[in-house]
This record gives sequence, C-alpha cells and structure tokens, in this order.
Amino acid sequence: MFARGLAAVTGTASRLRSRPRLTQGLALLALIGVTATVYWPVTGHGFLSLDDPEYVSENSTVRDGLTIEGLHWAFSAAHEANWHPVSWLSHMLDVELFGLGAAVYERLGSLFLDAQKLDAALEHFDRGLAIEPHRAALHHGVGLIWSHRGRFAEALAWFERARDHDPSYAPVYNDLGTAHARLGSPSQAIEAYKKALELDPKNELARLHYARMTRLPADAPSQEGNPPF
Repeated sequence: MFARGLAAVTGTASRLRSRPRLTQGLALLALIGVTATVYWPVTGHGFLSLDDPEYVSENSTVRDGLTIEGLHWAFSAAHEANWHPVSWLSHMLDVELFGLGAAVYERLGSLFLDAQKLDAALEHFDRGLAIEPHRAALHHGVGLIWSHRGRFAEALAWFERARDHDPSYAPVYNDLGTAHARLGSPSQAIEAYKKALELDPKNELARLHYARMTRLPADAPSQEGNPPF
C-alpha cells in the first residue's frame, strides 16, 4: 500500500512538473505561428526603389552570394557611406540561400500551382520573371498554367522559351512533348520525350509517354486534344 501511495504521489508530482514544459512548448508554437503569419506576405514582395538597388538587387558583389572576394569587400569597403560588414554578409547569405527573389517566387508559384490556385501561381511566376527573365523554371511554370487551362498552344510557347533559355533544363521536355502531342505533332513529341530521358534517365513519366508514342508510326496524325495517353 505504501509503495502504491508513493508511486501515485511521485506520478502526480511528475505530471505537475511537466505542465510548465507543455505550456512553454505551446507558447513557443503559438509564437512561431503568429510570426510566420505576420511575415509570410513578405515572401511575395519585390524589391523597393529605395536603397535596395544599391544594397542588393544591383550590387554585383552581393548578387554573387558568399565568396572570398565578397568577404574581403564587406570588411574593406565603405559602400553607400557605410561600413557594416555583418549587414553585407547577411545580404550575401540571403542571396546564397534564396537567390535574388526569383527562386522564392518559383517555389511559391509551384505551391500555388499544386493547389490549383492558377491565378496566384501566375502572379508569382510573373514576379519572378520581372527579376530574372531568363530563368527557365519560371517559363516552365507559366506553361504549366496554360496547360492546366487546356490552352496547349500558349503552353507550348512558354515551354519552348524555357528550353531556349536553358536547353539542359530537363523537367520541361516531358511537358513540351505532351503539348506537341496535344497539338497533333507526334514526331516532335517523341523527340521531346527522348530529350527528357537523355537528360534524366529516371524520368518514368517521360519513359511511359515515349513508349506509348512510339507504338504509332513516326508521323501518324494525332487528333488535337487527344494524344495516345
């Protein structure tokens, strides 16, 4: 009896001690949630015309990210009449991790696209293109939006821009092939799928599409909007 009573008292004491930890943990999660909610819209903001060009967007040293030359410059330069090496290193680290904003817009646009929020996705891809107009992934993203809307001619044009800006950008070739197939160009679709597999042999979707397309004669007509998959 004494042992059971002691165990009960000990258990109660342990639970009482654990409650402050639980409260602290919940408070921490709440703080993280509130902070993320308040600052999340900033991820969709572009650069300002005040200071941002001199400090980041048009500063070639900062745009290169973290480099040995940048480290030396941060501690030796008095750029914009300021000597603040830690601030410069912070900007360089941001660029190194996240790019100049275009990569952030690419990720956000992709998230909205996955959620079928096409207008929001297009807005973010457009913002990214305003910063980095030659980024293939952003052109690809816009093409996917038109493809989701069933407008394959517009999608094809954007996929071709992505390919032209970066011929080694593997993800676009499968969608380029699908757009050609939808528009009744099976031979061009086959070439796009072949290129997708050449750049990424593990692309199972491109492999499936290529296998299905090559069951047809090379120049067999394909009814628009009705490819063989």
